[in-house]
Amino acid sequence: MKAVVTSIKTSGFGNRSILYNIIDENGIPHCAESAYKFLPFEIVEAEEAGSAVEIRDGKSYGTADRKRYSEFVDRAVANIMALGPAQPSAFGKAELRRAVDSMRDSLAAAARKFCTALATGTPVMVRFHGDGDGASGAVAIYRAVEQVASSNGMGNAWKSCIFWRINKGIAYTSSDLHSDMLIFDAYDCTEKPLVMIIDFGTSEESKDAIVSAQGKVDLVWIDHHPIYDGFPADLIGNYVNPWAYGFDSNTTAGFLACEMAETISGIDAALLKGASLSSDHSAYADSSKEFVDAGIVIDAITLNETHGYERSNVTPKYIDSILNSRQRFEEVLHSASGQLDEAIGIAMKKLKRYAGTGGLEIFAFNYEHVAKLEFEYLKPGKFGTKLYDRIESEYGHNTLLALYYRNYIILRVSRLVSKEVGLLKIIGDLRELTDYVIDGGGHNEAASIRVLQGEARQVLNLLLGSLGYKPG
Repeated sequence: MKAVVTSIKTSGFGNRSILYNIIDENGIPHCAESAYKFLPFEIVEAEEAGSAVEIRDGKSYGTADRKRYSEFVDRAVANIMALGPAQPSAFGKAELRRAVDSMRDSLAAAARKFCTALATGTPVMVRFHGDGDGASGAVAIYRAVEQVASSNGMGNAWKSCIFWRINKGIAYTSSDLHSDMLIFDAYDCTEKPLVMIIDFGTSEESKDAIVSAQGKVDLVWIDHHPIYDGFPADLIGNYVNPWAYGFDSNTTAGFLACEMAETISGIDAALLKGASLSSDHSAYADSSKEFVDAGIVIDAITLNETHGYERSNVTPKYIDSILNSRQRFEEVLHSASGQLDEAIGIAMKKLKRYAGTGGLEIFAFNYEHVAKLEFEYLKPGKFGTKLYDRIESEYGHNTLLALYYRNYIILRVSRLVSKEVGLLKIIGDLRELTDYVIDGGGHNEAASIRVLQGEARQVLNLLLGSLGYKPG
């Protein structure tokens, strides 16, 4: 039997090989912790990834023949993806299904790239945005990996090549890439390492990392934020974003990642899809209690820093453990819902009201009134969304919320007037108008501005002016 070594992981001490991954001619991956514990094979001449080996009588012999490498890998990927469903999921409203169907080929290509990394033991870094949308997608990918590993009998050794990072910011920075490369340097692989981005990164601050990644890592990028002019999407091997297909942010990144996970493994990601849409306030969200509650719980876990030191241990595995425990799920849900209700009650009494152009009612709120309560499950961005829901229900659609706190201004507006208001254009104009604005972005319904420390109130006044408010 013939096989090919696809990945060798080395230790930091003496560059000693500690983990081998090979694929045999039947497309079956095999993984072992050392060259001498490889069952049913014994690797004796595998000094680098890409070494072809021929198995005879349980022994391996080096050979220069690598022309069948692609055949072996293709078979392995086909074996993995055979776990996927015969037909795509029918979950979601008709317009949402049309959006997803338009991206079906791109999602399949991304799934194949991910499965190639799995089959070959290539290191993968999955980075997901720290909210209910990004985390829902990451949990779905985690479940898919668990299913594939279980079905192929690869166990924990195979899964040890996949790493997970929750991302607080909106960019994949050069520092992030450098951090990932330090992990990847421990591997000698036939394929380039893979970075997967879920629900963030379509921002100017990601450009340097994207350019630097060329030739070093492969990128799978699933996002739903508006694509700014000049974003180097053509440098990303697999870039999936509804804006590139004539749709908008209501098709959430988490939902798309769930679709990809189902394609890979055949798991049922319906709950995670519903949570993603609910958490991100999508027009396609289902108001069913199970989806709303799941969205609240995943939001709460990812936003609550007491779940881990600087949230470093808030992994998809950890989130999944809470989703699968009725007691822990209810504890988080009860605490988060109670804190949210109390905070909104306080905020509604502290709102400042301004009149803008075209009858737009602008509501400003200093988040310090809530921050001093030291609630675990509330952060400005997510709270701003929930507070605006209440404002819109009481005062109508022609309203806008500007929540400010420290060096951030959080903006929320009804999707019914979002195009007319144009939050992203306003943010761009403010960046040109004042040096107080560092950066900003998001969606036309939900955006944020990062400003110099202590200058939020000054920028808020400029914002009010741009919206037509005239004092006095």
